[in-house]
Amino acid sequence: MTAPDSPWTPARLSTLDAVVEHLLPADADAAADPDSGVGGGATEAGVVDSIVANLETPFFAGQAPFVHAALDELGERAAAVDPAADGFAALDPAAREALLRGLETSDNAYLAHAVVLVLQLALEGYLGEPARGGNRGAVGWRRLGLGADGPRRRLIRDEAV
Repeated sequence: MTAPDSPWTPARLSTLDAVVEHLLPADADAAADPDSGVGGGATEAGVVDSIVANLETPFFAGQAPFVHAALDELGERAAAVDPAADGFAALDPAAREALLRGLETSDNAYLAHAVVLVLQLALEGYLGEPARGGNRGAVGWRRLGLGADGPRRRLIRDEAV
C-alpha cells in the first residue's frame, strides 16, 4: 500500500507491474511447479518493489517524474486502443508491445528515456543481489540456472579451478 501523498498511484503501480511482467514474464512451465523458483517472472522476483525503491533514492529522484509520466501516457494510450480495457495491464501482449515500442521510439526524449530506464531497473531488480531489494527468492538467478547462490557460487567455483 502506498502513502496518500505518494506519486505511486494504484494505476501507475498496476501499469508498472504489467510493463515489467511483459518484459520479464514467468515461464509458462513455472505454473506447473510454482514452489520450484524456476521460471518465475518479474512479479515473483519483486521487480516493481525494486524499481519503486530505486526511483525513491536521491540518485534517481530526478528521473522518477519521467517514469511517472511514461506510465500515465501508457495508461492514456491503452484507453485509446481499447476504451473497454481496464488500463495497460488488460491489453493483449501484442498491444502492450506496440505501446511500449511506441514510447521507446517517441519523439519525446523524456518518455523514450523512461522506457529504457524502466527496462534497466527491471533487469537490475530481476537479476541483482537479493540482499539489495530485488530478485526475491533468487528467482532471476534460478531462471538462469545459477541456483539460489547465483553468480557468487559460480565465481567462487571458477576461482578455485
